[in-house]
Amino acid sequence: MDRQLADPTTGAYFAQTIDANAVGVFAHRRQPLEDNLAAARFLAALGDKPRAAHVLAAVLTPEALDHQGPWAGAVLLALDDVGAVPWPK
Repeated sequence: MDRQLADPTTGAYFAQTIDANAVGVFAHRRQPLEDNLAAARFLAALGDKPRAAHVLAAVLTPEALDHQGPWAGAVLLALDDVGAVPWPK
């Protein structure tokens, strides 16, 4: 996953691998919030919470969240998996 999809600049994951033959809209590599939330939750489940937190920090920017209302629940679940939210007991 890291070798094929990780963005070394941001720490987020791309939705697809590099395709040298891609043109137009297919040449743009997207970093969808929902895919990165799933990756962060996967990393947290594997016990790698620091990497999971790094992925979340890369994608949970104010600009990225502006139009992501439907994903608020998934964001909270991912933050909980990483241990970023100290829930009251």
